[in-house]
Amino acid sequence: MTTRMMTRTTVARTPALTVARYTHPAQVTRGTPDVTAHLEVHNTSRWSLPSTRTWLIAGAGSLPVRPPAVNGGATAHVESPQLPTARRGVVPVGPLLMTRADPFGLAHRVLDTGVSSELYVRPRPVELPDVARSHP
Repeated sequence: MTTRMMTRTTVARTPALTVARYTHPAQVTRGTPDVTAHLEVHNTSRWSLPSTRTWLIAGAGSLPVRPPAVNGGATAHVESPQLPTARRGVVPVGPLLMTRADPFGLAHRVLDTGVSSELYVRPRPVELPDVARSHP
């Protein structure tokens, strides 16, 4: 009975948190290295939020993120792994997905933290050859 009760509270209780994410700069050139998203995870409840398995959706894939345990009422600042900049276009960054599971692996729950932001990847500039002027 104790195991069942612990499983319910660990997985069923939804943490009250807000996540703000931003990329700096918001526009980059194709192939720019080390572009990351900065995340602020604010725990609005009075209970601490344990460190969980967390992924940041970025473009067509997802990136693993390791937020630290956040005490009640506290804010943690986290930096994501490198965002994909290999292709030009608009890369959606977010939402942040947090997985909560019981210690025995019997139940799990995925928390979607909502809104996403955008990273604009521009084409690489190309120098054009000088154009010969025609003389009248």
